[in-house]
Amino acid sequence: MAIAEVHVRIGKLLGTIEEILGTAKTDIRVLERLVDQARWAKLYIDLELAFKPYWGVEDAAWSTRHFVTEPTARQMLEEFRSTLSDVAAATAGHVKLRNLRARVEGVVNVAQGWWKEKAEEK
Repeated sequence: MAIAEVHVRIGKLLGTIEEILGTAKTDIRVLERLVDQARWAKLYIDLELAFKPYWGVEDAAWSTRHFVTEPTARQMLEEFRSTLSDVAAATAGHVKLRNLRARVEGVVNVAQGWWKEKAEEK
């Protein structure tokens, strides 16, 4: 059941990413939704990965990404979106799920930093 919820959460996350990439200026409320959806996706991935071995993670560097500028954040979201042309294939097996989790963690980190910058502007 959890894998179906992962697919739903990733779908919602991709919808928000599409919304952000489709506009030139990003509203702080959309960034809040991005952070929330990325956190929920990560949680459901973690539930699916409970007690599974940890090996073969190629995307571990994603989990260390942080917000630098809006253009680099948009580029990272575009890169994330491009890795998920087939969500079912990206979630097949625990190794692919671990890689997806690392990428989602990178989205969380960047989105939180981006939100913080927008909040400080106000």
